[in-house]
Amino acid sequence: MIESILMVCAGNICRSPLAEYEMRRLAPALKVSSAGVSALIDSRVDPRVARLAESEGLDLSAHRARQIEAEMLYDHDLVIVMEPSQRDWLIQRFPQDRAKVVLLSHWSGGGSVPDPFRRSQPVYELVHRKILACCDEWRRHLQLPAMERLDGPE
Repeated sequence: MIESILMVCAGNICRSPLAEYEMRRLAPALKVSSAGVSALIDSRVDPRVARLAESEGLDLSAHRARQIEAEMLYDHDLVIVMEPSQRDWLIQRFPQDRAKVVLLSHWSGGGSVPDPFRRSQPVYELVHRKILACCDEWRRHLQLPAMERLDGPE
């Protein structure tokens, strides 16, 4: 049974924080955190990501970026990454944890969730929607009960 998830991206300021906070909302019984493979340590969430998250009722203001460490993998049942290169990076450094490292998009084709950092607003919006959809797929496949959104049940 999955009780904890670590969301991983590059800088830990765009994709993985959004995935972390969305998964926390969708599955409040889970322990969910995030980190980056090349984190911008102690940085806040990218302002455009924060605004998009806020429009969904998510407050990412408490988030501070952190670099992934071996203990984090040990402390989580599942490690969800945004890109195959991040999966490869983790498996190379932590081969004992290879079975728990999977793509966020695993249930929807397995492709990359592109990094929106310093790209256009439409890219941020596209990535935002993709992350929310992928998190919901994970919730459904892990058979976690749905949480009601502010606008009502699913």
